[in-house]
Amino acid sequence: MNRHHLGHRLRALRLAHGYTLQQVAERSGLSRSFLSMLENGRTNVSAVRLQKLAGVFGLGLSDLLPNEGGQSGLRVLRAGEGERLAGFPPGVEATLYFRDPHRRVQPVHLTLGPGAVNHNEEGHAGDEFLLVLEGRVEVAVGEGDFTVLEAGDAAFYSSALRHTYRNPGPETARLLTLNAPHSWHRL
Repeated sequence: MNRHHLGHRLRALRLAHGYTLQQVAERSGLSRSFLSMLENGRTNVSAVRLQKLAGVFGLGLSDLLPNEGGQSGLRVLRAGEGERLAGFPPGVEATLYFRDPHRRVQPVHLTLGPGAVNHNEEGHAGDEFLLVLEGRVEVAVGEGDFTVLEAGDAAFYSSALRHTYRNPGPETARLLTLNAPHSWHRL
């Protein structure tokens, strides 16, 4: 990415968030003068410093870097680049793709080990789409009974209702959930 384009992108992000240079400096641990030079395309930046800046705006490093889509609006994350989410029960791993408060949909990849259960007692605002990518899961929504879903099966429900996913089998299960609006409760 050329430094003028990066500087323009960083300035646009700062202004969109309503931050001053001083606020970004304090949040990132970088100097105000360095940030000014960076926004004006007069210096380069290391990946470590760019990661700090991305964090200020709630983004990942890949959100600030160009991808194969160039300026087309296509955003690409490669395998392993998603953001691992904390706070899930044993045997459950969740990866968020494309943290962006301006998007209407939030994609999350869940992995449930054998016997793992992910229970959301209180629910969260919005709707949720679930697609089983691999394995078998049982899903219950509200007061309903568990329904078995196999690889390729999908479900859609109001995420305001309590909902539970569990893996009854001996193999790992992988799911893709799409939350709309972006309301993932553990972020």
